[in-house]
Amino acid sequence: MMQEAFAAMLGDKISTIPWYAYTALTVAPFFVGCLLAIALSIYRLRINKKSGGEPYSVKSNYHFSFLVGFACGCFTQYSLQEVGEHLLSIRPLTLKATVVTGIFVSIFNQMILDLLRGFSLRKEWTGLYSFLTVQHVKKKETKIDVSFDDDGGVTVNEDDEYGDNIDTDTTIIYQKPKK
Repeated sequence: MMQEAFAAMLGDKISTIPWYAYTALTVAPFFVGCLLAIALSIYRLRINKKSGGEPYSVKSNYHFSFLVGFACGCFTQYSLQEVGEHLLSIRPLTLKATVVTGIFVSIFNQMILDLLRGFSLRKEWTGLYSFLTVQHVKKKETKIDVSFDDDGGVTVNEDDEYGDNIDTDTTIIYQKPKK
């Protein structure tokens, strides 16, 4: 009954796809955009860790996540728009759908990432948790004491904060040539 009324409203443009396929094809750009934005966010953090950079602040992570989420949402909606037009036999989606998908993906991608991290931590799935979480190792802070000798040499004494180099002597790193 309902399908007949819908078919009468649309005329001959109705397809034989069931209602759940319509729903899946409608929200597919949202999920693809979220996955792409999450992958790019994790990739950015891993690049920063491998290059030895300082960890990004939470504010910086959320700003990047919002911008990448908006771009990925708009890109996936625009890319999958023709697939939906062809399979669903509906008129073309406009700029409104592209912007709305971009906004929702930008809002929800960091939330989904945090939920996945929390779920994998609670279920003790260490492989998934370590993949989703990028942790920087804190470097030891060293205190360098530089002193100059009478004959022009420079000596350096390194004492790190944790006391690992207590038994080291002063070492000469540069000896000025005598004239």
